[in-house]
Amino acid sequence: MQIKEQLDHLDRTLLATVLTQFPEPLSAPEKAQVHAYLVLSHAVLEEYLESTFERHFDRLCGWFISGLVPLECVRLAFAVGQEISRDEAVYRIRSTPELIRSRGRMELSRRLDGNHGLKSSNVQSMAKFVGVHWPDLENELNAELNDLDTLGAKRGAASHLSPYTAKATNIANSDGPDDVRKWVHDGWQAVQSIAEYLDHVVSAQQPPSLIADWDGN
Repeated sequence: MQIKEQLDHLDRTLLATVLTQFPEPLSAPEKAQVHAYLVLSHAVLEEYLESTFERHFDRLCGWFISGLVPLECVRLAFAVGQEISRDEAVYRIRSTPELIRSRGRMELSRRLDGNHGLKSSNVQSMAKFVGVHWPDLENELNAELNDLDTLGAKRGAASHLSPYTAKATNIANSDGPDDVRKWVHDGWQAVQSIAEYLDHVVSAQQPPSLIADWDGN
């Protein structure tokens, strides 16, 4: 099932029977449905974004068989090297591409397993490990990162607090299906934009004039 289909299925399953109209407060069952939709939709988008960074890592590793590689490959090698250089076991692997493909991929998977978020800080952590130049991404996708911060804050309130408590201040009693749909829709647009950005930073470096050797020249 594609991402959009998953989100639509969650919408039909959890929001279709939420009938209270603003400004009336949601009923107790409706609150539970809205919170469940928010948490599960966030999970769908988080999995998609993590897979996007995994694909970016694997795509860059596919260039390592060449003597000349996109500059993003050099950035990836430097980023992975910074994270695993203190591991004595890596000394026995003398091939830079093999070291990145094996130990780097293992470390990326470990980090994604503990990521648990879509906020800009979570995106930055993933971007850092695969060598993405964060100031460029942040400048290009500032609005999208803000949307992910909003969705992350709403999801945090929904997943860590009861839908029946007044402590969930990030979600108002009057926040209904249209509100959560907007938060999720904006988050979906944001993760798509990040995927497109990663595609662009690689494709933009593929002409020979933009390809670097292993020294980054």
